[in-house]
Amino acid sequence: MTVGSTDAYSKEQIARILFTQWLDHFKTDDADSQDRLDDYRVSEVGIPKNLAQTFARVAEEKGLDYVGQADFSVKPSIFLYSNWNAGNGMSGPDHWVIDKGLIIGLDKEGGVYSLVIIGTGP
Repeated sequence: MTVGSTDAYSKEQIARILFTQWLDHFKTDDADSQDRLDDYRVSEVGIPKNLAQTFARVAEEKGLDYVGQADFSVKPSIFLYSNWNAGNGMSGPDHWVIDKGLIIGLDKEGGVYSLVIIGTGP
């Protein structure tokens, strides 16, 4: 996923746009059945103050333009055998997996940002 013409956006806004596009893919028929989503909610995308130095170090080590955290919840199409149940987060009402978090990055090449999924946390 990429975003061009980003002059009017902050890196956090770009990261949120790309993360939302990434989640949108899982709502399509192209997504594997164990990854498919009926819905999702993005709570926040940004750099928590207590992790600013850590994320800056990770960005430098990985050669990325930005590293932040995405907090979100998902409603898998198939709850019991969904890959979304792995990692962090917890079971919520109506088959939602709530309070998930991913460390994400932005890589900029040729003026175009791409999303990098780094992992579930430090």
